[in-house]
Amino acid sequence: MIRSRRSFRPFLLVVLTLFFCGTTAFAETWEPVSTGFSTDIVISTSGGNTSAEVKLTCPNTGYRVTDWGAVTRTDNEISVDAKVERWTGVSAQMITTITHLYALGALAPGTYSFAVKAYGSVVARKQFTIGSATPATPRLLTEEDLERAIALESVTMVRPPSSLAPTRQFSSDAATRVMLFATDIEAVQGETPSTITAQAEDPQQTAYPLTIEYVGRVPGHSWLTQLIIKVPAELKSAGDIWVSIKVGSINSNKVLVSATQPNH
Repeated sequence: MIRSRRSFRPFLLVVLTLFFCGTTAFAETWEPVSTGFSTDIVISTSGGNTSAEVKLTCPNTGYRVTDWGAVTRTDNEISVDAKVERWTGVSAQMITTITHLYALGALAPGTYSFAVKAYGSVVARKQFTIGSATPATPRLLTEEDLERAIALESVTMVRPPSSLAPTRQFSSDAATRVMLFATDIEAVQGETPSTITAQAEDPQQTAYPLTIEYVGRVPGHSWLTQLIIKVPAELKSAGDIWVSIKVGSINSNKVLVSATQPNH
């Protein structure tokens, strides 16, 4: 019996060794992967800035992204390198998605390639084209549901009830100066770009060029531009006139302005 007991000791030792070694070898953990999931890329542009939405579709809940990686660019080749991991243990068998949005910034017109990598291996690539931006149409602001301009006397900053001709003269030339407001104008504060012009039409549809003396952003409202326009003397008794501006080759809407000198 003693010999029999001793004969089993080597066998038990081998079994225990295999058991513990196997338990260590198959321990549940997160492991780096670049396969086992699908990758979709959606490119979009808004306000002149381009972004890439990346969606990973996984067969179960045992996937995660620990680092989405930074955007890198070489000429028109853009890429990101994400760190994707898979759980080696038991996971719920249900399709899951993991989404991330990359900001690509303002891209010049041209054709680009965006590649998504996982640990250096490309898992998806998408080619896209950025076209020439369509200039916005400048718009002069008007009263609600009306065509009459929102305007102020340029010196007193008062909104006259019926006329934009000044009730007091503050300049030596006694000229009428109108402050109008517009959106979708790119202008440098305090400057009058030569690409911005203005004109008026009297009731007989005769056109008159107007002098723009100032263009600038309204403080605290970067989307809003104010323009100070000098009205020629020959229009002081014209009554209602149509005023419009032109930015480059794009015309704005026409707004009604009363240039008649009020009676005192």
